[in-house]
Amino acid sequence: MIDSRIPPLLTLLALASACNPCHDWDGIELVDHTGLDEGEGVTAIRTAIDTFAAWTGREETCVGKVRVVDELEMRGETISGQYRSPTHNIVIKHRASSWAMQTITIHELCHAIDHEDGRPSLDYAEALEPHTEGLNEVLYATDDE
Repeated sequence: MIDSRIPPLLTLLALASACNPCHDWDGIELVDHTGLDEGEGVTAIRTAIDTFAAWTGREETCVGKVRVVDELEMRGETISGQYRSPTHNIVIKHRASSWAMQTITIHELCHAIDHEDGRPSLDYAEALEPHTEGLNEVLYATDDE
């Protein structure tokens, strides 16, 4: 006799696995809202993603999208980039140089990895100090990890 609970359990398992936002690095969607249309900025971002993936040795990421915008603010201040943990997306303010676009992208990917690993980001170290005591600011880990 077949257990009638198996099909619903298999369905639930299939749905749960389909909701996993993680994928290989090539799966990061690049969206340019500035009109660069696959120009230097987008190429610089893709280069940064590839460099970061090779540097970390990770096979996948949960970052779904990198969006390039003309203006980006947080709390009334202009910022260069932001990792948005609820959506697993990165937003980057367009910059003139490819080097700046790569640097900003790599910086935000570091925040994404921090989030994926359950570690705090240290951009606001003073505010997080009670929670980050003993963390190596370069590795975002304790020295014994």
